[in-house]
Amino acid sequence: MRQYAPYLLLILLFVGLIPLHSNAQLTKIRGVVIEEATGEPIPFANVFFKNTTIGVSAGFDGQFSIETEKATDTLVASALGFYHEFVGIRKGVFQNVKFHLMASEVSLNEVEIFAESDPALIIFNKMIENKENNNPREFEYFEYRLYNKIELDANNVNERLQKNRFMKKFQVVFQYVDTSVINGKAYLPVFLSESVSRVYQRAKPQTTKEIVLASQISGFDNESISQFTGGLYQQVNIYDNHIIIFEKNFVSPVSNFGRASYDYIVLDTVLLNNKNCFHLMFKPRRKQELTFVGEMWVHDSTFAIAKVDMKLAVDANLNFVNDIALSLEYDIVDGKHWVLSKDKIIMDFNMVENSSKVLGFFARRSSHYSDFKFNQPPPDSIFKQPVHLMLAKGHRDYSDVFWDNNRDVPLNRNEKGVYTMVDSVENIPIFKTYADAIYLFTTGYLSWGKFEFGPTFKTISYNTTEGMRFRIGGRTNQNFSDRLRLLGYVAYGLEDQQIKGAWGAYYLLRKNPYRKIGGGFKYDLEQLGQRNVAFTDDNFISSLLRRSPNDKQSLVEGYKIYYDHEWFAGFSSKITFNQRKMYPVGGLEFEIWNGEQYSAIEAIKTSEVSLKMRFAYKEKYFMGDFERISLGTSYPIFELNLTYGIPGLFASNSEYFRLIFQTKQYFNVGSIGWSKYVLEVGRLWGIVPYPLLEIAPGNQTLISDQYAYNLMNYYEFINDRYLSVFYTHHFDGLVFNHIPLLRKLNWREVIHAKGIIGDISYENLHFSKHPSYSYSLTRPYYELGVGIENIFKIIRIDFIWRLNHHDHPETQYWGIFGNLQFSF
Repeated sequence: MRQYAPYLLLILLFVGLIPLHSNAQLTKIRGVVIEEATGEPIPFANVFFKNTTIGVSAGFDGQFSIETEKATDTLVASALGFYHEFVGIRKGVFQNVKFHLMASEVSLNEVEIFAESDPALIIFNKMIENKENNNPREFEYFEYRLYNKIELDANNVNERLQKNRFMKKFQVVFQYVDTSVINGKAYLPVFLSESVSRVYQRAKPQTTKEIVLASQISGFDNESISQFTGGLYQQVNIYDNHIIIFEKNFVSPVSNFGRASYDYIVLDTVLLNNKNCFHLMFKPRRKQELTFVGEMWVHDSTFAIAKVDMKLAVDANLNFVNDIALSLEYDIVDGKHWVLSKDKIIMDFNMVENSSKVLGFFARRSSHYSDFKFNQPPPDSIFKQPVHLMLAKGHRDYSDVFWDNNRDVPLNRNEKGVYTMVDSVENIPIFKTYADAIYLFTTGYLSWGKFEFGPTFKTISYNTTEGMRFRIGGRTNQNFSDRLRLLGYVAYGLEDQQIKGAWGAYYLLRKNPYRKIGGGFKYDLEQLGQRNVAFTDDNFISSLLRRSPNDKQSLVEGYKIYYDHEWFAGFSSKITFNQRKMYPVGGLEFEIWNGEQYSAIEAIKTSEVSLKMRFAYKEKYFMGDFERISLGTSYPIFELNLTYGIPGLFASNSEYFRLIFQTKQYFNVGSIGWSKYVLEVGRLWGIVPYPLLEIAPGNQTLISDQYAYNLMNYYEFINDRYLSVFYTHHFDGLVFNHIPLLRKLNWREVIHAKGIIGDISYENLHFSKHPSYSYSLTRPYYELGVGIENIFKIIRIDFIWRLNHHDHPETQYWGIFGNLQFSF
């Protein structure tokens, strides 16, 4: 059964907004304290409920928020040099409060105090001095129990959606609307997951393993989602010098060089969880830097962090992210070990910066850590597992009684309602229609029972060989089998009047670690030299957006079988046997030198076996129904491809050996954005016809391809050895953020450079007759470009300049390219 729960949030995003009303049981208050006379905020003002100890300190900007079940009917604000102010409160609802404090007439005698240094800096230096002892990661072995809760909420709700005709059938969801004290936005919970895990850490070699013992997820029947309900994908350590959020390096307030980025202020000494602590606030020294603003409590004898509450600095510009709030609590175990005991992260996402009208969503994660074990080696079998995260057998089979007894914090009313709400929505017939429409839009496939038709964008296309081309195909889904997938298509061209097509199948032996066996047959046109990641010619968009005719294809007939094996997390290998016949089309011929002259051959026939090895240290994945999607790694990724052409096997007429090595990496460049490089080197040993040589990847569409040379034509450069380098840097608004209009439009700057150099042996240059439009790379080829991209990185416009010094008639020119990064 396909899962429809993920589409609830997307339906809300497509339709509009959600009605504004709240049914919260808690008293939630958000407000600000300002000076009556000047209107300026009063930093560090005390805000508390009358006759209670429930209260908070306002921040640097005078803002505060309180959430409690024990509210009284009066809220008080006080600050040194000001009269108290009292405001009436309605219990059990959300409300905004604004205090206007009047300056008191009490005067104090002047007192001069001399100190050797700023007390805040003394405490900071002590924190850094004791950092190694207090960092929870500093154990040879470390083990603990983890309770994790993740929630997604649609936010920015108002009355428009209630009146929208598309949502008339979904009135059941409105009773669960609540309001956030972080920013006052009304929200609707649409997804909830819970898990109980056991986590094991080892210092040498550094390894972390997590076993998810129990999990439950609202509206999902997909075991793969359970891997993201654990804790390995969302960890934050305040003691790190940088806290990485969405691949950005934010300076931690406990960084060794924190004093260069933050100002620290001591507010008071307080008793927190029976521990005497210094209460400090911190704020960025400069604007437009990746920093936080917040407060922390430092233990007075060990100088360990007991608690920290912080938010992104107001001008820290992240794509789609309006706000992030983090709360971390630490405790001391066995009288000597400081460990993280609780943490909570709330992220506010929206397509429009700081919008209160456009529908966005909250992502919340709260974790509780307990049952700690220090320097006690676990069974050897734990660290011998090939993957970092394991799902225990029967982890989704636990009853409500189990969860009632194993939650560290009970669910509130709205959280309990998520499970009921999602089940109710899925039973509404029109919800399936909406979900199918969104699935079609995002994947290109139309669901029908156990089968999915598509990709729909390949139904009609055009090329010079076939003329108008029509194609129909599809694949099976999980309703057919959750291990076996069948796929195929049939195509027909009006010009050549030939039926073409392909079919294939693969079977998942295991999902974690990933192991797959498959095979298939193909009889169709193919653009040789085009990368597998390229924007394919077989779709209507590339047919329309073309800068020159698509007349360099070959007809390929062949089959392949393969086996994909993940040995351990990050390292996999794939072995493939491929038998192919390549036929010339469009009036072209394959001509081979027979010792006296060039003579045409019917087809180039090959039989080859290849081995691909891939290593990506600490790479994270999302496992879909059948395919695994990489979530990336901050370390370099290495790939090695070895191929041997077997002469004489199935009439193969070529013997060769091909080696391709590639390394690539995404990495942050301080606070000025992030970069990506791809370095690739290739070599072919043997004497073969030109279609089997190394064809530099060109692009004859107006859609830029990050893995091809966008001003290079297909077959323009042919080599048997080459070295290529791609480099791209995304500034993420480094300049545009300072220009109000461009900041509002959320466009980003990007620059890139590509280069390739190669050569071809005399034997391969003369063994077959090369096309008249093909050359060898005796000197380097370069492309330099600057561009702009929208915040979604879906639309990108590049201005590209080409430079290539050789006898090619088009040595230099430039072009403008657009890029639509959909999943075609």
